Amino acid sequence: MSKTATLTDREMQVFTLLAEGEQNQVIADQLFITERTVRAHLAKIMMKLGLDSRMQVCLAAYVFIHDRAESQTVGSDNYEASGAAAR
Repeated sequence: MSKTATLTDREMQVFTLLAEGEQNQVIADQLFITERTVRAHLAKIMMKLGLDSRMQVCLAAYVFIHDRAESQTVGSDNYEASGAAAR
């Protein structure tokens, strides 16, 4: 099981927004929560993923988002290729 699977839906939202380089207040505004709550989510994310700094979380989030997007692209390419071969 991936460590990211241990994140709650809200923690995953914060994690994703961190990947986009958003500041705590911007994340808070987008999620309709307080900045203090964002910091609490960030602390839980760091604990669950075994990371020591916001920078590490940002880098991990960026890699996670990039890998997820890449795997979705590869999956759709395989689908299109198999569909074309079947015609």
